[in-house]
Amino acid sequence: MYQQTNQLAGGHVFASAAEMMAWLETAITENIWNNKDQHRFEADPYAYVVNFVAAAGLRLDDSQTGDMQRRVQQWVERRYTDDLMEE
Repeated sequence: MYQQTNQLAGGHVFASAAEMMAWLETAITENIWNNKDQHRFEADPYAYVVNFVAAAGLRLDDSQTGDMQRRVQQWVERRYTDDLMEE
């Protein structure tokens, strides 16, 4: 399930669902990092992903949403561990 996005993704048309999921993972993780949204994500990872996907003008099925939540959760955990090791 993939489609053209709205302005958030620059109106990009994805060639495949895998490309869309890769774009989403990068966009969400960059948003969390750049906007310091980690606490909002941690408060409710599923809702954060659902809201981001909706803002991007995309629709994911439950399986894709759960997969995206897990991917981003792993990134957040790695990033948090890296930050602690640097201090």
